[in-house]
Amino acid sequence: MDNNLNGTNYNAPALEVKGENVLMGTIGAILGALVGAALIAILAKVGYVASISGVVMAFLSLFLYDKFAGKLSKKGIIICVVIMVITVFLTEWAVWSYVFYKELSTIYDVTFGEVFKEFFSLLKLAESTGDFVKDIAMLYFFTALGAIPTISKTAQSGTAKVLKDDQSGIVKPASEIVTEEATTADENAVKTFDKDFFN
Repeated sequence: MDNNLNGTNYNAPALEVKGENVLMGTIGAILGALVGAALIAILAKVGYVASISGVVMAFLSLFLYDKFAGKLSKKGIIICVVIMVITVFLTEWAVWSYVFYKELSTIYDVTFGEVFKEFFSLLKLAESTGDFVKDIAMLYFFTALGAIPTISKTAQSGTAKVLKDDQSGIVKPASEIVTEEATTADENAVKTFDKDFFN
């Protein structure tokens, strides 16, 4: 039976799940990670513990992925985690290399690139491997601390962006979770309305 009466659509709202742009999301995650990396380097240079930068990096990476991609899926979370793990490691490598470079450049004619390339050999010679591992482990811990709340929230509720078609025919953007339970409830509501209205 046609549920349109005088041009009014009494069917349940049509829901269309917006797709995920993985490429744009990845770019957003990288930008967020770079901001966190810059903060790590800045704080390290002025002598402060940079662990809080891991929280910033995690939040921005996940947040910007969501904004750029249109939603944050399990695939997006994995991409963000991989980017953060790599970025934290490379940033700490660069920060420590710079410290070695500043010390060695007063004695030897070396470049930062050379020190960066030979960093792990220099780390062993300086007997500082334990300190490097400790620093990077702390950064990973705080990065995870910043990422877990967002990942947990996504796992529980999802972040699918939905387009909602209301009775007036105007398409309005909304952030809702499309679940089988909600869809079934809407269908039952429509059937009850149809029965009561036309009987």
